[in-house]
Amino acid sequence: MDARWCRWALGALGVLFIHAGLSVAQPLVTRLGSPQPAAPGPAVPRTWTLHDLIDLGLRQNPALAQAGFDIQAAQGKARQAGLYPNPTLSFSADELGDRTGPGGILTPAVSQEIVLGGKLKLSRAVAQREVDQATLALATGAGREDPERHRRFGLHAAKPESVKRLARWRECAVPDLQSQSGECAHRAG
Repeated sequence: MDARWCRWALGALGVLFIHAGLSVAQPLVTRLGSPQPAAPGPAVPRTWTLHDLIDLGLRQNPALAQAGFDIQAAQGKARQAGLYPNPTLSFSADELGDRTGPGGILTPAVSQEIVLGGKLKLSRAVAQREVDQATLALATGAGREDPERHRRFGLHAAKPESVKRLARWRECAVPDLQSQSGECAHRAG
């Protein structure tokens, strides 16, 4: 009993060491938190310009990220709206173990909805308008927040460089947008 308990305890300790990312081969001083050399990372600029802060704000703004996700969701719905409905497969087993036989009455059925009257084309158009609305929400949301940043820095007019960066970010936010709806990209930009 004691030998099994010792094996179990050693196994449990081994699992704990593995789960904690520790190795028995590591020296104890390293495991207890002696300073490790930092991995070289990207260099952080020493001085922040307005353009750097605008780029940082655009990359890390949760409202703009949500707007980008909304556009992707609308694009997925638009793609799904253009597809035919999936076929339906059903199986029914009635009167099992009855006097008609031990197998009962088994009924398989397959059905497929056929869309007529241009409904598929209309649903595609509606879904595409939702993509346009989500894109417009991104464009107006990004445009609303940019002047606020300029006001905080005491600038009265938007500099052309920051406007160009904002327009470039809008184009990069949803790369599939231009291929799916070229006219929307012109209206939103």
